[in-house]
Amino acid sequence: MDQLRIEFEALRQAVRTKLDVTLPTLLSSEASQERRLVVNQATRDLEEADEIIAEMETVAKTLPTQNKLKATALIRSFRETLRIARKDLQKAASPAAAERFQLLSGANESIVQIDAEANDQRTRLLRGTETLQSGSERLQNIQRIALESETVGVSTLSDLNRQREQLQRTRNTLDGADTWIAQSTAVIRGMQWQYTKGSLIQYGTIAILSILILIAIYFKYFR
Repeated sequence: MDQLRIEFEALRQAVRTKLDVTLPTLLSSEASQERRLVVNQATRDLEEADEIIAEMETVAKTLPTQNKLKATALIRSFRETLRIARKDLQKAASPAAAERFQLLSGANESIVQIDAEANDQRTRLLRGTETLQSGSERLQNIQRIALESETVGVSTLSDLNRQREQLQRTRNTLDGADTWIAQSTAVIRGMQWQYTKGSLIQYGTIAILSILILIAIYFKYFR
């Protein structure tokens, strides 16, 4: 019984390998002949597994009741395993599997193409983003330079305003000095006139006194 179970497990593993590993790689139209060979071999393995189960049933009939129950449960499990394997083999061997593979291959190619286009668009978008970011950085630099220029201009304008105020104060001071000089000149001229006037009066007085003295001398000594 144990030897039969080992043989069954070996066949089951071989069938599952063909179903899960080998056949999925042989779904293209170029591998149809090889796929049929693998399907036929898996079918023979399942038939051989059926024969092993039949032998196990024969042996189980000779076992004691307790062992017979265990063997019957094991045989039932093996038959369920074979049923699932046959169902999977029918799906793998059907033309629909190859057609489904072709559809999936076409879909995969479309997906690959879409992915390539998406990657290309993503690349262009990234380049556009980099260009936009570079332009934004240049614009920020221009704005920074403009702000610095504006700051320098405001500072220069403030300096010019202060210098203009200083010049205005200097001009006002000069105007005041001119006024003071004009007033001083007028005073000096007035003083000069007063001095000249006083000199004329003094000279006139001396002249009159001289004339009077001469007249007095004339009348005293010549009359």
